[in-house]
Amino acid sequence: MQVRPYKTIENQIEGVLLAFIDINEPKQFSNAIVETIGESLLVLDSQFRVVSANASFYKTFQTTRAETENRVLFDLAGGTWNIPGLRELLAKVQSSKKPISNLEMEYDFPKIGRKTLLLNACQLDRGKVGAEKILLTMNDITEQKRAEEQKRQIAGELQDTFGRRLSQLSAEAAEIAALIATQPQLAAERLQSSQKKFDALAKEMREFAAGLLPAQSPARQTPSQ
Repeated sequence: MQVRPYKTIENQIEGVLLAFIDINEPKQFSNAIVETIGESLLVLDSQFRVVSANASFYKTFQTTRAETENRVLFDLAGGTWNIPGLRELLAKVQSSKKPISNLEMEYDFPKIGRKTLLLNACQLDRGKVGAEKILLTMNDITEQKRAEEQKRQIAGELQDTFGRRLSQLSAEAAEIAALIATQPQLAAERLQSSQKKFDALAKEMREFAAGLLPAQSPARQTPSQ
């Protein structure tokens, strides 16, 4: 509700104007947006008590609204969330009033196992001392980190398995090139041998690459016209 004075043309106050604004619709709209966000989201009060959480948080960490809301974050799940790095992050946001972005944290959760989370936090200033809120978002990047690690392992295997042999073939090619002018017959024989080695290596590399690709789904049958 908004209250404003009612003034005449002579600028005399003769009453008040009452304006009633329905805030339910925009509030419901904002709540719907929060619920559809893929990242886990928490709103905490100045004592780090959970004011609200979104559906993604409950699903990711296998908990419920009753077990979460109006509880201190660090007491959730029997103290599972009492993580020193998380405490420091939130205390820093609260004291400095500056947001923190893309802080990576790895932790072993009893229910869901080891997870790598990308944390973002900022303070929501309500204009009153003690009424400040902290918005904490957590993006589960565990699978992404595993994929990156697999890529590094594959790159290492490629270097170990094929890099050394390619270097050997390169050295042989240089020796053959040096023999062409003085011993063409020997150069031709060695070239033939190197070609077989190269063909065998190329085949191994193709097979290795094929093993990295996902299995192809059978082609869909389309009805005849």
